[in-house]
Amino acid sequence: MSRINKLSKDLINKIAAGEVIERPASVVKELLENSIDAGSTKVEIRISNDCRNIRIADNGVGIHPDDIDIAFFKHTTSKISQYDDLWKITSFGFRGEALSSIMSISKLKCTTKIDNCDYAVKISFDENGNLIKNKTVSNRGTIFEIQDLFYNVPARLKFLKNPRTEFSYIQEIVLQTALANPKVAVSLINENKSVLKTSGSDDLLSTICELYSVNISDHLVEVKNKDIFTKMSLDGYISKPTFERSSKKSIHVFVNRRPIKCQVFSKALDLVYKNRLPKGKYPFVVLNLTINPNDIDVNVHPTKKEIRYSDPNKIFSFIYQTLNRTLENANYMEQDNVVLNINSKYKQELDEDDVIVTEKQIQDNAKITFYSLLDNKTGDVQKENSNIKTLQFEENNHNLSLVDNVETYQKEEIENKPENENFKIIGQFLNTYIIFEENENLYIIDQHIADERYIYNNLKSSKNISSQIILISDIFEPEPVDLAFLRDNQTHFAKYGYEYIFKDEKKIIFRKIPSIISHIKLKDILSQLLELKNEQQVNIEEKLLITTSCKAAIKAGDALMPWQMHNIVKNWKNTIDNLTCPHGRPIVKEFKKKDVNAFFKRSNL
Repeated sequence: MSRINKLSKDLINKIAAGEVIERPASVVKELLENSIDAGSTKVEIRISNDCRNIRIADNGVGIHPDDIDIAFFKHTTSKISQYDDLWKITSFGFRGEALSSIMSISKLKCTTKIDNCDYAVKISFDENGNLIKNKTVSNRGTIFEIQDLFYNVPARLKFLKNPRTEFSYIQEIVLQTALANPKVAVSLINENKSVLKTSGSDDLLSTICELYSVNISDHLVEVKNKDIFTKMSLDGYISKPTFERSSKKSIHVFVNRRPIKCQVFSKALDLVYKNRLPKGKYPFVVLNLTINPNDIDVNVHPTKKEIRYSDPNKIFSFIYQTLNRTLENANYMEQDNVVLNINSKYKQELDEDDVIVTEKQIQDNAKITFYSLLDNKTGDVQKENSNIKTLQFEENNHNLSLVDNVETYQKEEIENKPENENFKIIGQFLNTYIIFEENENLYIIDQHIADERYIYNNLKSSKNISSQIILISDIFEPEPVDLAFLRDNQTHFAKYGYEYIFKDEKKIIFRKIPSIISHIKLKDILSQLLELKNEQQVNIEEKLLITTSCKAAIKAGDALMPWQMHNIVKNWKNTIDNLTCPHGRPIVKEFKKKDVNAFFKRSNL
């Protein structure tokens, strides 16, 4: 039987490097991400025909001369300093393994320069791995030159694909990084032939057109949604159902700009496009989910391609609803572009706030009036659809419940449950009350007023209330006394997301409403505002907050999924002054263990 041996440092490094550097594309990924982390606005990547010689040059902050001696050691990094930093990572790299791994399986050279330094430093290594430093002249930034990749690990060379395939992996990495970072000018060159190039315009759509085709913009819909409560946001572009791809290669999803493989994203996209695309066809997608780093774990896999969410159910619902409503609104706009044809003499480009439709219900072939707030011109329009909806791009839906007639997403139990969440959901009573246990006591809360208290507190503490732009609005003509009230309190209402303008002194048109009540009809919102008419001036803002919170909250009688109940309880427990709602009604009833046992004439268990 063989005896146990202690491996040499050189062998350990070569073995460990295999977890980080799988192929040439891995080198490009690690060094390109380092360039992005260094604040680069321009990165140039040059690849040899055999993909074993790589040069990456950037204009980032460079490596400080005092850090060079340790920069190429294993587990040295500027991104984190202690374990807790893993839960607030905003950089791509953080493990401190990349440079050490690359150095151990290639002939590496590096030239780097920082600001406020008269010289650059050129770095190389001798046959024994000893670092050699020399002063040189260079611009600010860092240049990495990788030669003879895997020269000392021939087994790795044997498993590489042909150069064309390996280069395709590199191209995919560079393309993804460019899409995730549109403000960075990225160029990829293969043996003096430019393969890929972006301008660094900081405009995602322009970057997509640079990487694919100018014409692709005609087939895309912008996605833009932010939840004011969770601080999550989803931005990017997805293709219309009329545009399809034969593979998933055009699906690019990022979390905090990090390219990832994500079942939550995949499931949401599958459901959104299930009945919109033929079987075997896929959409074009470029999406970035911005989320609090504390809510994700990126330290799951050596390649950092996988992440773990603290609440995957909430993420799924947020993504699904955002994408589904984006496509629904896009379809509606396309229909309008076809059938709502303004008379030619009135055709012009209008901003999103400039078009208002006057009719609530438009019958077949009915004449309606088109207003341009720029010049007050009118024109005759014909509408084939008899039912016009308010066009609103949802910025928030804090309830995050799945829409009707959608497959139920089979949610996994949250793996990393916070330590302070000791409660257990038992169920729902009368679709109105949530029952849960905690610390061996039983609690019943009213789901509506618990949610109302949470929303109220968030609205009251928020400096910026998220508003929903209204592209198409009814024109209302309130009574003179109501009109005077609305004019006197216009500033108060605007403070909390209700923005409207006056038309012809007698009419009112909504421009914005709070995102959390964007599902409510405009006429009901107007009535809601007018209900405050009899309130004292000092109480109007407070009453408005209470009313808005009540309208936005989950309703009594709403059947909830277990994860929805969990979120309501969690949010309520983390809310101050949570024993009563803003109206003063009690939220919770507690049943202590000893009282329950006494009622059933049991000794305390």
